[in-house]
Amino acid sequence: MIKLNRNTFKKGIAIIASTFPEKEIQAEIAYECLKDLTDEQFMKSIMVILKTEIEIKKSTNIMALIRARVPRGESNITKITYANTAEREKVAKMIHDTVKKMGKEICKK
Repeated sequence: MIKLNRNTFKKGIAIIASTFPEKEIQAEIAYECLKDLTDEQFMKSIMVILKTEIEIKKSTNIMALIRARVPRGESNITKITYANTAEREKVAKMIHDTVKKMGKEICKK
């Protein structure tokens, strides 16, 4: 569900870009990652960043920074719910198997 108005997003990103001109922002990717926030949550996050961040490095994940500045208790990150125990166990096994495989591949390198 999209909650973040594109015009509000553009305004917030323009504020960040003008305050921290060295930070390159891929607007479409950022919007896709943040569109579940409300306009109010997004702009509050932008204002917190402006008031608290001395600098934003080129390597900073701006989407994570904005999301991390959403006031506590206001995040819209979706909780995963399962229809039944079997479904939960199936998903847990898939996650376990994936992590195990990733670990083996990392160790090979």
